[in-house]
Amino acid sequence: MGQGCNSQNSDVFSFALLSFELLTMVKPFDGKAADDQDFGESTGIEFPWILDQHDQSNSIDASNLMLLPYLLSKPLLALFAQTFEEGKDKPNLRPPLWIWRYTLSSTLDVTVRCPHCGMSWVFTEQESITCPFCETQLTVLTANCDGSLVYAHECTQDPFYLPTRLFAPVTTTADVPCLQVTLLSEQRLRLSLTAVKQEELLWALAGQKQQMLNSVVSALEVALPTLQEQELVLQSTHEPRWQVNLTVRGNLHTVASATAEESINARGPHD
Repeated sequence: MGQGCNSQNSDVFSFALLSFELLTMVKPFDGKAADDQDFGESTGIEFPWILDQHDQSNSIDASNLMLLPYLLSKPLLALFAQTFEEGKDKPNLRPPLWIWRYTLSSTLDVTVRCPHCGMSWVFTEQESITCPFCETQLTVLTANCDGSLVYAHECTQDPFYLPTRLFAPVTTTADVPCLQVTLLSEQRLRLSLTAVKQEELLWALAGQKQQMLNSVVSALEVALPTLQEQELVLQSTHEPRWQVNLTVRGNLHTVASATAEESINARGPHD
């Protein structure tokens, strides 16, 4: 693989090995063929990786893969496949680290955490917005760009942030928070710029006139039921003009209950 010398390509392979195990709790080359051998200090890399589509001689039991779609996004899984299949014996075909960084960040953007059980998973646009671990119904804010899901986050009492990379993917500030999203009472969301002196965004509900978020008007509020029926369109003001469409999916009753409980706790039991 690395012919005994360290290089950026060998670093990529080591990074992929470690990342796959950390994300899935499964070693990428620890399959049934590897189990039949006495390696000593070997790691089993001489065998195909456990998800190899062309050689399944070192696969693992399907029951150990049931959670895989919840742990790895499709683009991230494709990077592992490229590294462990073609890139295994051809180091120059391994994806460079900057692609790993971008794909991991994009996967994090669509990772949802259940406020009930605390488990996290990669969100997909399924019809039922339900935690796959405890079956709690959630309310999720999603963002789409050119028809693809680029962001998802559970709606809870804790504020969260939309990163700059949603509106300007190729920039040194891609990871910097751009918009803070806060759940207000009466089922309303507030979106506010985090750095009003540097940022400007155009926004509009689908089919309506565009308005500006800037240093003069740095926040907007919108009702959750409205976002279930209409898209909130956000667009950067710089070329190229990236556009994302925000919607809310799931059970709004769970948000209403959480908001009411938070309001009672804030006032205190004897107020």
